[in-house]
Amino acid sequence: MDEKQIVNRFLESIRRLQLRMTRSVSKSIMRRAIYFFLLLCLIFPAVAKSQPWWSVGPKLGYILGDKGGFAWGFEVTYFPQYIAPAYGYTCDLTFWRDYSSLHFGIEFANVLSIDVGPTLFYTNKKLEIGLSGIPWFGVFCYAYYEFAWPIGQTLIQSYGGYLKIPIGATIN
Repeated sequence: MDEKQIVNRFLESIRRLQLRMTRSVSKSIMRRAIYFFLLLCLIFPAVAKSQPWWSVGPKLGYILGDKGGFAWGFEVTYFPQYIAPAYGYTCDLTFWRDYSSLHFGIEFANVLSIDVGPTLFYTNKKLEIGLSGIPWFGVFCYAYYEFAWPIGQTLIQSYGGYLKIPIGATIN
């Protein structure tokens, strides 16, 4: 599967998700902003090659379902060395309506990558433990789709984008 097919499939999945969402005006405007941000994530990838380095930045997304709404947060990743595919350790903090989550993961990064690990969910003065898997695509601007499962609860799904800045990396 070439890059054009991957991008077309990704955009088609976003269109399907859009059909499931409610149609309020403010959500529609915010959804368009997220789509624009995701499009930038797909258009401007570049490759950072160095060892070791950090990648830090904000995230913006949308949580699907009853617990859903717009989400924002920050992620920090440490890559001990650059060997394609690279691996690293992540800490991801996310906030959305009545919830916040703290994810610790191991990231296996190429251009099409995945981050997996335990996640702590906090809501209504209650702490829940769970697991998350986050497939993502990109280098500086990342488009992601997250599957988060608070153990014993309903699966939480979200999508959005990261804008990550490499620190200590030499850009080639």
